[in-house]
Amino acid sequence: LAEALAGGAVSPEARGELAHSLRIEAETALRLDDLASAQAAADEALWIISEEPGLPLWWRPDAVSLMGEVNARAGRVVTAERDFRDARDLDRMLFGDTGRTARAELRLGRFYSEQQLYPAAVDSYHKAFAILAKDPVARTQVTPDQIAPFITAAAATGGMEAEIFRASQLAASDVADQTIAHVAARRASGDPALADLVHQADDAARTRDRARMDLAAETAKPVDERDGAREQALDADLKTVSARADTLTLKLHADFPAYARLADPGPGELSDVQAQLAPGEAFLSFVIGPKQSYALLVTQRGLAVRRLDVAGDRLAQDISALRGSFIPKLGRLPEFSLKSSFSLYGQLLSPLENDLDGVNHLIVAPSGDLSSLPFALLVTQAPRAQADYKNAAWLIRRMAISQVPSARAFVLLHAGSHAAAPRPFLGIGDPAFSGTAANADAMAALAQNCQTGSPVAPDLLRALAPLPDTRREVTAVGAALGAGADSFLLGDGATEAAFRAEPLDQYRIVYFATHGLLPGELHCQGEPGLVLSPPAQPAASTAADGVLYAGEIASLKLNADLVVLSACNTAASGGTRFGGGALEGLADSFFDAGARAVLASHWAVPSAATTRLMTDVFTRHGGAGNLAEALRQAQLALIAQGATAHPFNWAGFTLIGDVGSAAPVKTAQEGTP
Repeated sequence: LAEALAGGAVSPEARGELAHSLRIEAETALRLDDLASAQAAADEALWIISEEPGLPLWWRPDAVSLMGEVNARAGRVVTAERDFRDARDLDRMLFGDTGRTARAELRLGRFYSEQQLYPAAVDSYHKAFAILAKDPVARTQVTPDQIAPFITAAAATGGMEAEIFRASQLAASDVADQTIAHVAARRASGDPALADLVHQADDAARTRDRARMDLAAETAKPVDERDGAREQALDADLKTVSARADTLTLKLHADFPAYARLADPGPGELSDVQAQLAPGEAFLSFVIGPKQSYALLVTQRGLAVRRLDVAGDRLAQDISALRGSFIPKLGRLPEFSLKSSFSLYGQLLSPLENDLDGVNHLIVAPSGDLSSLPFALLVTQAPRAQADYKNAAWLIRRMAISQVPSARAFVLLHAGSHAAAPRPFLGIGDPAFSGTAANADAMAALAQNCQTGSPVAPDLLRALAPLPDTRREVTAVGAALGAGADSFLLGDGATEAAFRAEPLDQYRIVYFATHGLLPGELHCQGEPGLVLSPPAQPAASTAADGVLYAGEIASLKLNADLVVLSACNTAASGGTRFGGGALEGLADSFFDAGARAVLASHWAVPSAATTRLMTDVFTRHGGAGNLAEALRQAQLALIAQGATAHPFNWAGFTLIGDVGSAAPVKTAQEGTP
């Protein structure tokens, strides 16, 4: 084969296919820890790529980097370092200071960190972060396993708490981030001037990248084939188009700062988070990688960084198994494993046990699979009896718990002041669905339907399972808050058009009790949404079709202290991907519309328990300024009653956002008119 390749008997295309196959073979062998096979395949792939001028130029740094992985695994540290540095230098020559070069610096930094060469690791990471700061697209591609080694190196170096906190946020992309991007795109399409500027900026970036590749291809030629004049012309052209791309990006941020903040909010600073924390409050975030994981706890005292003995795949399985207890089978609720919950507590929070001393309100910024875990149901002590839910050491007994999408969101939601809305409550429930609860075909049909910007067919919505208990829930909560008869949209009246016609910025609490759609279930829809009553006839636009998507929510004008999404997750496919980041995605949209907090359910909660929980929350909130504490007390009240002590009844609701800034809501019993 080598003779055939050297003699030119094999076409460049065939050489490329062979090199690609060998790279895959080497990567597979490396995962299986077959170093001999990985070495042989990687060597041959690199030889082919080096000898064949017709193959893409960027294949070489990829192949050299792969050799670095093989050599590092085999303990050939000096050779591996040279490979990683050579790959980095090649990427910089080909692509400049772009995402590829940043990833090459991240690989080199990870290598140094694993070799405990911490100053060198920090230096490489600093170079990568400098590039990522200017490249929002590359930032979205950063993974936890690229960031965790930096935390190791920075923690060992000392004095880098602010950088550790900032870097940890690079690995927190999830469904909520995707929703933000969809909302930004929706807004761009609705503003001609913004859409045109975004289009120009994208075109300029692509032109700059093509110019960079043309220059790299010219400079990569053998010396006797290079054209100095052409190189100068290409270099001048690159400077021109780069300047245009930079100018358009700056103009986009200057002329449309709201769009820029939405599309690229950037990380939250440690000092800003500390400044917003009240005494007894703590902010918790995680970096969960396949090999290294960390928990980061911010208090007014500073930042605690603790190594966790947990891996992403195992954590996902543990959370999924735990949440299986909330899927009724044959009309009965499965037993909840207190032992498994205690095990999760040991993995996630036990290393922070001393740091949590004195904390009475824990604010969690979860990501990935952790977004599907209500932290309130973690058990802090080994259970004495497996099904003794009433006496279990639930984390909610020790502290109130709320959630935020990110550190940046936590800071922004606490910033500034607002005038309270004059009306107490708007409730939307019991939409006009006529399907059967036992029939899942209606939801499947809706999930498989591609709207591509057109209205949803009313028949698809009408066939959904009805939710009659939500009428009692909404009216009971509204009555407790002193809501008038005109404060409810129920049954046939719970349409999207009727909802939009309301003076939405006049309500302090907006309460939805209906089906929800999550991106994981939808065939081609990337945004989560809420399903309302379908119109009598097909709608002329998506503004009245009966599905309120995240992008549409973001365009509303609210002044709500709280939005409640009750049973918003009933569309979950088989109960395996419910809750989590999609709830945060909806919350992000409500925040953008003007809400300050969202109370959302992770699963289809039982009606009677939900009604008691919600009325109790708002009754207690009438005497306290913190919604998280009001929710905690209401949850403890359900736990104290044996019949509702199973976490299915009380743990489903999660508070997301600013839970302490709103003034207490006076209940009807306290004289609210």
